[in-house]
Amino acid sequence: QVFTSLDGVWNLSTDQGNLGIFIVTNIRVVWHAAANPTFNVSIPYARLRQARVRDSKFGHALVLEVKPTGGGYLLGFRVDPESRLRELHQEVTTLHKIFLENPIFGVRFEREAPEKEPEVLMRRGADVVAEDDGEDEDNNDTYLAYFAEGDRQDGDRPIIFNEDLQLSMERLPDEVTLDHLWEVCPQKAKRDKKLKEALGEK
Repeated sequence: QVFTSLDGVWNLSTDQGNLGIFIVTNIRVVWHAAANPTFNVSIPYARLRQARVRDSKFGHALVLEVKPTGGGYLLGFRVDPESRLRELHQEVTTLHKIFLENPIFGVRFEREAPEKEPEVLMRRGADVVAEDDGEDEDNNDTYLAYFAEGDRQDGDRPIIFNEDLQLSMERLPDEVTLDHLWEVCPQKAKRDKKLKEALGEK
């Protein structure tokens, strides 16, 4: 972001000086010659040690001291009038301080809150199960009763031949009929199907 673009600033790197444009941004200061923009200086605030106003053979000048890691240069710029020089010095000093407190490296991002959708789906799935458990209470009782009696000390139930099925099977508890067992399985499948739909599974 460009804050200031000031024309008529002298770069004092040579004996005669070079006239050009001094630009102040939120991440660096730039100077380039008015007659030849390819002759330029760019100083990132990350490489700037300090900005001062000092005397020179050209009068008071804005001196930018670069850190040793950036080359250790001293760069002088003359700005007229004196009041404008002081304003420019204050502006560079302030933006330099702001940058050091909150550096800008060219990449911005925002942290996103973790997605809560899976948790919602699981909660919805639990609701489906809870609702079905209420509807299938009788079938669940039958299912539990069948296995509860099977947990006996004297072993498994005796094997009998069922005339309707024409198959051998364990003898059913007195309160459980074959029709009850056929009702348990479809309801369980129905409950599992609803749970998978709630979780977005196929």
